[in-house]
Amino acid sequence: MAAASSSSPSRSPAQSPPSSTPSSPPRPSPELLKEAAASLSAILPNPLPDSLLSEPTLTLLLQDPAVTGQISTLLRQPSSGSGGDPLCCWLYNTLQVSPSGAPPPLLPVVLRHLPSLLLLYLSRPSPSPGFEAVLIAVYSHVQAARANQPPPRVSIPDLSHPSIYHEESICESAGKSIATPVGLAVLSPNLEPYGTVRSTRRARIIGVALELYFSRVSEMPAESKMDFCKLCDAFSSSIPEEDGAGEVTRLTKVTLQWEILQPMLRILGHCLMAPNNEKLVVEAAHKACRGLYMTALHGVDAKAILATGSLIKLFKTKREEEERGEVDDPTEIPKTDVIIIN
Repeated sequence: MAAASSSSPSRSPAQSPPSSTPSSPPRPSPELLKEAAASLSAILPNPLPDSLLSEPTLTLLLQDPAVTGQISTLLRQPSSGSGGDPLCCWLYNTLQVSPSGAPPPLLPVVLRHLPSLLLLYLSRPSPSPGFEAVLIAVYSHVQAARANQPPPRVSIPDLSHPSIYHEESICESAGKSIATPVGLAVLSPNLEPYGTVRSTRRARIIGVALELYFSRVSEMPAESKMDFCKLCDAFSSSIPEEDGAGEVTRLTKVTLQWEILQPMLRILGHCLMAPNNEKLVVEAAHKACRGLYMTALHGVDAKAILATGSLIKLFKTKREEEERGEVDDPTEIPKTDVIIIN
């Protein structure tokens, strides 16, 4: 992947990216929606009707088949991904609209098609500077949002020590304090400056894009999540499955590295465990997770085996509880806590 300045369709991604991320995503203004819909309609095979262009909404750009279907068709064209690809220019310019340093208001529209874009980019042996420019723009947004901030981390207690419930008695008997040390696991390492990222860091750039997709995955429609599951299947397509074979997509630009697998499993976890997901999404995510697990076994990758296997077992437990009708509703008051007044 070339540096940002060499693959941009229209302007360099190094120009004034957002410096921070607000607590809640900004909502696009009606004027911005109209401008984006009009510019998109100009490059679609079938322009959008005036009724949609007069009052476009974010839901329209995210879910309307008249819009998303045509974008998917353009992405799959043999000439897509070139430096002058109009759709890549539209996606790239959409990411540059960032008022007052906030995240781009239309970021979900770009992320909605990110799985398809990644699958096409990684499966084509020829260069795709248009796709690369979009990915670099996503990377630059995340890198700028994390500026001067430590990488996201989680605390992991040392299980070789007693639990906190036993510490007091042990401390009293020993006559000294025995504090359980806490380890810090980095969820996402620091990012290199977006203007100097090269092809050797392609896996990191893709991983960052997937991390951003995960941060907004609850806003993504079912079709986008299905496309993501197809991307996961492509990473495990070299491993034959027992349930038959179909059209196999071979990835040529990158292998399944931990930088990519980690955000993938978070997204799959949402597709498997989050409420209100469509059945097709859950089944596709389960199949994708099993494929990644087989790939990890084939490569004897202990970390990947543990991660994918744990997610499969967690989903199996959830499904068994659902079949027995034992799923807990966190909003329901337990019967033991109900006070009956006669």
